[in-house]
Amino acid sequence: MDDRKRQADELILDWHLDRIDPDDREWLERELLRDAGLRARSDRLATILHPLDHWAPPQAPGGLAERILRNITGTRGSQPDVFSLPPIGAANGAPTRSFSYRDLIAVAACILFVVTVVLPGVSGLRRRSQRQLCASQLGSIYQGVKTYQSFAGSLPFAGSAGGSSWLPGTSGDSVFASNSRHVYLVVRYRFVPNAKLFVCPSDPQGKPADLDDPIVHDDFPGVGRGSYASLNLSGTDPHLRPAATVAYMSDANPLFEGGKFNADVDPYTTNSRAHGGAGQCVLILDGHSEWQSTPATGQGRDNLWLAGSLMTYTGTESRDNDNDAFLVQGFAARPSDTH
Repeated sequence: MDDRKRQADELILDWHLDRIDPDDREWLERELLRDAGLRARSDRLATILHPLDHWAPPQAPGGLAERILRNITGTRGSQPDVFSLPPIGAANGAPTRSFSYRDLIAVAACILFVVTVVLPGVSGLRRRSQRQLCASQLGSIYQGVKTYQSFAGSLPFAGSAGGSSWLPGTSGDSVFASNSRHVYLVVRYRFVPNAKLFVCPSDPQGKPADLDDPIVHDDFPGVGRGSYASLNLSGTDPHLRPAATVAYMSDANPLFEGGKFNADVDPYTTNSRAHGGAGQCVLILDGHSEWQSTPATGQGRDNLWLAGSLMTYTGTESRDNDNDAFLVQGFAARPSDTH
């Protein structure tokens, strides 16, 4: 094994655990796209880590270990140095086992270690595993989008409706046309085999669904069935062939949570809620997906959440150039239609 291959193999775990530095991440992601064997080894590791997505460590009572230590040290002055306890199930007169204060303090220290180090570490590993699964799902979606492009010659596009709004919470008589109906085409025509891939594993409101007959739907059926934001394709002349470095999908845009424009959200500092606000997984049109801890992407630091530099939205706004990443999730219906 040459040094280059060995370096890639050694970095895979760090990449899955999200503890890799940015330069190594960029290099390794290029290698994963190029080397099928490396991708296979990475997928096997992801399978091993996957069970962590389904295990939630129990929450220990606050200050448990500290209270144990405090109670032990607080009673030492009035208690003997050794506790003699009968074994469980022992008859009267059976030999006893002695425990010193040192033994009890050691047990309390172990509890403190588990509560403060082990459980938070496992929780962190679970979060990183979910990020990796999210990025992997976006990569699978890209394969469907790429195949669609080879047939249609452009990004999935469900057509424009004059005067339509992609935001159901706006007022007026504009026709509502969900932005997610565009990317849903890859599910409808089975370029992506499973609609569950469109729900982030960290989305608390996500509701993955198997669609037996996706062609009967025009969009993801119901709230939470498609939790990702995708490139906004509204307007009479949408940009269907953006630059390869533009972001195409990501975790949901916090500006439009709840199907309305949230004016109190700062688009320059607020990340998607899906991963606890720590960041978002982003799919770039060159085919790779990555974790980003800020809404700014690419060399131009384009903002994922904004159309250009607009700060106010009614649902009729669209991207202003081919290099603009303006990602908007779909919505099931206007709020008035859900009652």
